[in-house]
Amino acid sequence: MTRERTWRGALLRQLAPKEGESILDVGCGTGSFAIMLKRAAPGARIVGLDPDPAVLAIAAAKARAAGVEIEWREGRHHIFCLILQ
Repeated sequence: MTRERTWRGALLRQLAPKEGESILDVGCGTGSFAIMLKRAAPGARIVGLDPDPAVLAIAAAKARAAGVEIEWREGRHHIFCLILQ
């Protein structure tokens, strides 16, 4: 098992996503964790936020292939700051 898979699994268990929740994955990258979240709680609203549109295109393709619906949003550094305040 890779280190990445280990920490993602541990984080997923800690979060314990539930149906009806809205979860923002800040710095979602290619969407692997967002997809895990959606699979764990299909009725949750998952939003992936990343500043790189090319990476978000990869994430969207991965989500389509996985058969899950996730909202992908492009965000720059000022959006990250607003979210964290």
